[in-house]
Amino acid sequence: MKPLTHYLHKAMIPFFGVPFLAYSLAAIPKKSKVTIVVNYLSEQIIAYFGNHYRGLDISYMRQADPKGTGDALYQYGQARRPVNSIIVWQADQILLPHELTVLSDNEADSVVYSQTTNGICDVGLWKIKPSTLPKLKQFFVRGEFRALPALEAEAANRIIMKREKVELSFESWEQIQTICAKLRQKSPIDYL
Repeated sequence: MKPLTHYLHKAMIPFFGVPFLAYSLAAIPKKSKVTIVVNYLSEQIIAYFGNHYRGLDISYMRQADPKGTGDALYQYGQARRPVNSIIVWQADQILLPHELTVLSDNEADSVVYSQTTNGICDVGLWKIKPSTLPKLKQFFVRGEFRALPALEAEAANRIIMKREKVELSFESWEQIQTICAKLRQKSPIDYL
């Protein structure tokens, strides 16, 4: 997403005047506690969403020396010591309400796979047991700690969804605009 991401966090790119991340946060039930792991241009996310946003309590955790999703989740586990399973998604992918419901209804160490345009299943949504978090720094690939191999090693439950993975990139721009427009029509978003 360069050059946009030189000055704007990827998750803060607006669609219909609303940051991309806001659409995913709208899928989360009100009164939920959300932690956003931040680093690059974190001040933009913190300034926009604050500690309370649309009925959600939001806290932030700065990822020191970021080295991938596995590292971010490992650092979260070390800092916050959760006692219950956590649901995780990557901020550059849109979280839809029905996906969150499906995942919430499954056991911990479940992953939601979505079809990609080339037919490969990819993951961007997890439900993780606290005891799995320390294991997420076991797989170091191309300079990053990868969460998915660790989850698969833990015999993660695979949930296959019938929609394409929707990740923020120029290749998926029209698809994201269409989804965001549909979400706004279904439930008017009063973010502005």
